[in-house]
Amino acid sequence: IRLFAQQVDTKTQLCDVSNLLIQKWPAPEFYVTAKLDFSGMKDGDVCGMVSLGGQYAGLAVAMRDGKKYFVKRTGQWTKDDEVEQVLGQVDAEQIYLRMKVEKETYVSFSYCAAKEGESSESFLPLGDITEATPGRWVGVKVGLFAIHEGEGDKGSMQAEYFVFQPLEG
Repeated sequence: IRLFAQQVDTKTQLCDVSNLLIQKWPAPEFYVTAKLDFSGMKDGDVCGMVSLGGQYAGLAVAMRDGKKYFVKRTGQWTKDDEVEQVLGQVDAEQIYLRMKVEKETYVSFSYCAAKEGESSESFLPLGDITEATPGRWVGVKVGLFAIHEGEGDKGSMQAEYFVFQPLEG
């Protein structure tokens, strides 16, 4: 699936973006892994994965001045308190992003660069563990997004897959 970045105001919190592709958490503990291609991004695009509830967290790739960076956004939907943390530069065009949910509450993100002929084997952690809380209507949701903050052309992100798995052991 290709998600085309949609224009949003830079003051709009991730929880208030209207074009999130999300579904309810399927279990109290799980992994969700997505193989994503960021080669279609343009300056101002922010594309990635979000855990959306009362307290939310998103891990994304942001393209700024021709360079791609991992960013983590966290906040609460009832407050105007979203924080963005830049976690480092991205060198790969295709990346496996993984979200791990433990004990119905704790969310952590990791990534692995996707190389030709390889699968997602060794994930590296990105950012701190975040606490998730239920949101507006039903529980917590997880999904993908592609937004554009700024002027100029809007790009896209392509998702090869988005898979839920049980935690091992």
